[in-house]
Amino acid sequence: MRDFTKAIGLAANGIGTGSFVYLRRIFEYLVNEASKEAIKNGDVDAQQFTTSKMDNKLKMLENYLPDVLKDNKPLYGVLSKGIHELPEEECLKYFSVVREIIELILDEREFTRQREEKKKQARNNLSKIAGELKG
Repeated sequence: MRDFTKAIGLAANGIGTGSFVYLRRIFEYLVNEASKEAIKNGDVDAQQFTTSKMDNKLKMLENYLPDVLKDNKPLYGVLSKGIHELPEEECLKYFSVVREIIELILDEREFTRQREEKKKQARNNLSKIAGELKG
């Protein structure tokens, strides 16, 4: 959340390239978090993942990434181009769209986290009830 806030603040102060740096950090963080789970589950080889380019990483993690991220695969390319090639004005021009997609990815991730927490709580509560009814 801190990186997201920094990106918004930089863009508000006319610093487009810097805002893209923070948005890309968020993107990379989300991909790395998904990779940890995929590697832990044995679905992705850690060495292969580390040496792959982002396009291949996204393919490897297809079952672990939020739909919004999968549906917007050009996002990383836009962020990288903004950091390495685009002038400040163009980064600022594209910032709101890129920010919105990052926000949707974060929203979907939070929704999934909350849903899993509710499922866990419901299982625990049902288990408790079943235990009480047995006794």
